[in-house]
Amino acid sequence: RGRSLSSTADCVGLAELFADLRVPGDIALPLLQAQAVATQLLALARGEQCLPRQMSYQDLLATLRRAQAFLQGHLDGLFAACATAGVDLTTVVEKALRHPDQTLTVEEFRRALQSAHVDLSMVDLDDVQCALDPHGQRILVPELLEAYDASQRRFGTIIGTLAAKLNGRGLSPD
Repeated sequence: RGRSLSSTADCVGLAELFADLRVPGDIALPLLQAQAVATQLLALARGEQCLPRQMSYQDLLATLRRAQAFLQGHLDGLFAACATAGVDLTTVVEKALRHPDQTLTVEEFRRALQSAHVDLSMVDLDDVQCALDPHGQRILVPELLEAYDASQRRFGTIIGTLAAKLNGRGLSPD
């Protein structure tokens, strides 16, 4: 459509991009406005002169990637709570995988975790839901388990090494 990642992001182009991604196009203008305000505030906080700068599609995509990574960070607290309780999250949600939509409400998920004796005092399940379903309807169990598996791969080796060192000194990780 005559645009590249380095092109200046505009409302029409962003709405077209969102339409291709099946995202409501009417969020393009508020998103661009919010990004402009955030950029100005950041520059002011750093004591920089804030000259209006046109954002490229690449800049916008980088911002959206950071936002997604931030949202995914909400899952880490959940995974830590499961690890602390010695609970395999896969077993907690396995029944939901047999449902046609493979989803859980936040309340169903809360009950399942509490039944497994996971301490949820430091976990915001609404944030977990937001990370897994931006429309806020239900928790998508396959996505939850994909993130859980990635977390296990990322931290499993470290935790195993720490546990082995503790064991070698006659200490218990719990």
